[in-house]
Amino acid sequence: MCRERIHRLMMASVIGTGATLVHQGFGFGEYVLWFVVGMLVVYATANFCPSVWILGKLGLKSCSEA
Repeated sequence: MCRERIHRLMMASVIGTGATLVHQGFGFGEYVLWFVVGMLVVYATANFCPSVWILGKLGLKSCSEA
């Protein structure tokens, strides 16, 4: 699997976890959701995301390289 697909899977997992926390009544789940939104905005505007960078350092190839 390429790093962009793993990144999307990680984001979906974190969003699902945050939504579940909010649904269960935990207020900090909202902060988890806002963190993901903020990181996705940074990734869209600056083309930089720390998790994609770390996955690249771990040796995973980009989808365009795979």
